[in-house]
Amino acid sequence: MARSRVIMVFLLGACVRTTPQPAAEPPPPPPPAVLVPAGCLDSLAGSWIHASDRSYRYEAEDDGGTLTLVVSHVPVVDAGFSPRRFRPLAEAGVDGGVDAGLEPDAGLVAPSPVRVELRRTANGFVGATVAPLTHPTGRVCEGRFPTTVLSCADGGLLLESQSATALGDACQAPARPLGLVTQQHQLLRPDAG
Repeated sequence: MARSRVIMVFLLGACVRTTPQPAAEPPPPPPPAVLVPAGCLDSLAGSWIHASDRSYRYEAEDDGGTLTLVVSHVPVVDAGFSPRRFRPLAEAGVDGGVDAGLEPDAGLVAPSPVRVELRRTANGFVGATVAPLTHPTGRVCEGRFPTTVLSCADGGLLLESQSATALGDACQAPARPLGLVTQQHQLLRPDAG
């Protein structure tokens, strides 16, 4: 009989139900690894110049994830060439004589600056060069040229950018661009020689 009681207790113990515990939420997956060329995780903020044409200057802001370069063109004027013709105001038919100064440029509106916007991602250091483009209709559109950082070696920055784009009447880019031609641009620090 003692044996039957042990079996009975065992069977009763096996039939006892417990309330199920709520399943713990799995931890969120880690963010994807950032895959960029060596040296590109360092801050790239500051001034840059184009290696083959030093009149193109770039001011960079870098928050660790996004690098934004604002492009400016500062023409270098040599002693024998003047990029604009200025006439004394007296020759232009304005009172005040030769010492009155030079006539101002009229009707020139500075376009919005060209900028390069790049993000450090799992797919590389990628983004676009954004530039104002005048559409044949006269409308000013924002053109976007895909851009990639190829290297941050030797204190420089090597960019590869699409060199042309097409825009529709509503300033939209084509769904499938044809024949992408790219150009490489080497940027250096101004004090790098």
